[in-house]
Amino acid sequence: DYGLGCDLDEIDEASFITAAHIADEFAVLHAGTSAVQYRYQINWAFDQGTRPRDILNRLLTAGAGALTYSQGKYTLTAGAWINPAITLTANDLRGPISVRPRVARSSLFNAVRGTYIDPGKGWQTTDFPIQRDDAYKSQDGGVAIATDVELPFTANPYTAQRIARQHLDRARQGITVDFPGKLTCAHVPMMDIIYLDIPTMGWEQKPFRVVGWTLAADGMGVDLALQEEAESSYAWDGSTNTVVDTAPDTSLKLYPAITSYSVTESLVVAAGAVVPKVSVALETEGTFRGVTVSYSMTVEGQPWTRSEPYTRR
Repeated sequence: DYGLGCDLDEIDEASFITAAHIADEFAVLHAGTSAVQYRYQINWAFDQGTRPRDILNRLLTAGAGALTYSQGKYTLTAGAWINPAITLTANDLRGPISVRPRVARSSLFNAVRGTYIDPGKGWQTTDFPIQRDDAYKSQDGGVAIATDVELPFTANPYTAQRIARQHLDRARQGITVDFPGKLTCAHVPMMDIIYLDIPTMGWEQKPFRVVGWTLAADGMGVDLALQEEAESSYAWDGSTNTVVDTAPDTSLKLYPAITSYSVTESLVVAAGAVVPKVSVALETEGTFRGVTVSYSMTVEGQPWTRSEPYTRR
C-alpha cells in the first residue's frame, strides 16, 4: 500500500545486505579516543503524507548512498570503498573515449558545511562543525569555497562530520569519462567501482565509479559514465573531526524518560456537583521536580479541549 509499489524480484537483495553490513561497521569518533560508533545509522521518522521518493532521498543521506534502478532492479549502494572486481581495457571500447580532467569551477568546493538532527536539543536541526581542507583551498587559488549538505536522518555530530568529509574528498576526484563500450560492458553494474587499464591515458588499474549506464542507440554496445574514485575518500581516522560542544549551552539536565504510565478515573463531589476526576501516574528512569504538564481532554463526539498547564513543584 505504501512505498514505490515494486515487486520483490525488482529488488537486488544482495546489494541491500551488503549495504547493511557496511552500516554495521565501526568508525572511530575522533582522533585521540578509542570510542567508536556504527558507520551509518538512520534516526528520524516521517509521516505517510510524505512522497516515497522524498523519503528515500532523505534516507540515503544517512548512509552517503545511492539507490539506482538498472536492468530491472533497485540496487542500494552505501558510501564505502569496495575493491573492484571488474577491469575494463581499450579492448572494451567501440569508439573514442572522452575525458574531462577536472571539476568545473562552478561545481568546485573545498569545504562542506551543513546540518543534522540533534537529539540533545529536542531533535532540532543543528549545524555540525564545518569540514575544510587547506590543501584543496590552495589548489583553488587560496579562495574558500563552501557547499551545503542537509542530513535530516543523521542524529550524531561525528557521523555528520564524517559524511561531510566524504562528500568533500569524493568531489575532489575530478576526472570524468564517457566510455563507449562494447557489449562486453553490459554486465558492469551501476554505481560499482571498476578499474580502467588504458596505458595510453596513463591509467593502470585506475578506479572509477559507474555513475551512468545506457544501452547504445543501435543496441551494439553500452555507454558508461565514469567518475574518478579513490580509496582514501572513504578512509576515516577522526583527525578532522571537531569535538562538539566543549562549552555546553546549558547545565540543565534533560528530564528522565517516561517508561510507563497508568490512568485512573473516579467521581468526586466538588462545589456541590459530581464531577469526574482523572489521575495519571508516571514511571520514569529517575526523579525530577518542577514539571509543567499540559494535557487535553474530550467528551465522546465532541472536539478536544486543551487545559491550562499544571505545574508540580
